Order: sequence, then C-alpha cells, then structure tokens
Amino acid sequence: MLDDVDRLKALLGAPEFAPSPVLWSNVEAELGLALPQDYKAFCDYYPAMELDDFLYLTHPTAHDKNDNFLSDAVIQGAALGELVEEDPHQFAYGSYPALGGLLAWGVNAFGQNLYWATEGKPNDWKVVTGDLVDYHFVYDGNFSSFLLETLEGTIQNPILGHYNNRLQKIVFKK
Repeated sequence: MLDDVDRLKALLGAPEFAPSPVLWSNVEAELGLALPQDYKAFCDYYPAMELDDFLYLTHPTAHDKNDNFLSDAVIQGAALGELVEEDPHQFAYGSYPALGGLLAWGVNAFGQNLYWATEGKPNDWKVVTGDLVDYHFVYDGNFSSFLLETLEGTIQNPILGHYNNRLQKIVFKK
C-alpha cells in the first residue's frame, strides 16, 4: 500500500509547497472514524491538487471549502444523504456516517465524486466512483493504487473514462 504512495511520489514529483501539517487525531475524531494509512501518507506529503483539469483531490488543511477534505466530505455526504433518503432504491450505497456509507475524497471534471465505501477496516475500504445503482464503479483496492492506476491509464473505469494521456499538469492548492 505505501509502495503505491512512493510510486505516486515518483509520478507526481515533489509538490510546489508542503501542505500544512495534518493533525490526524483531530480529523479522525471529527469524522468519528480512522482513515486509510495510504491517504494519510499521501496528504502528509501533498496538498490538495488538480490533475490535468480532470481529477480534484481534497486535503484536510486546504483553505478553500471545496478543496478541504472535511468540508467537502460533509457537503457531499449531506447531498448524497438527502438523495438516498428520497429514493433509496436508486443508490448503490448510503452516505457516510451510515455503516458502509460513501465518504468523498475527490471529484472529477464531470462532477462524479470519488468515495470510499466505509465498511470494514479503513485500509481495506474500496474506492467507489459514481453513486447510482446503475451508474457506479467499485475498485477493489485502496486510495493510492486507484489513483496510480488511474493516472497511468491502466484502469478501465466507465464512470471516469479511460485516462489515456501521460500526466501533464498538476496544480497544487493551499
């Protein structure tokens, strides 16, 4: 798992600036759950970022609420929660904090959220893109392997499409 974080570092290079230190105990206390180790290692090295105007990754210390992991997770969770409550049969998962509910950590340029299905141990959480029953993709792997395979163009994800270009543009956000 942490090997994939090292591979991401090689692919993405060093950030333009270091992120503000994350007090993970505070973040996890606010959420009421632990987070995956690879995500924490990634965020300890990288700030929030935009990759090729395609993927937007949140971070717990980002200043902008849309880039801030906690703010965005609350906003996306509330929006998904309302939709699930209105028509639960249309959605593949519930919204965090429901057991196994989706917890957002990013989004793509088309508005499809990147989530974890929060069931089981955090390091075993699956990545889910999309949320409707007939419009979602479950990646049976962790955050870092999903991101790495997406950026390398080796994952076939019908929700995000096939990322078939070499990573060309990274915008780091404070």
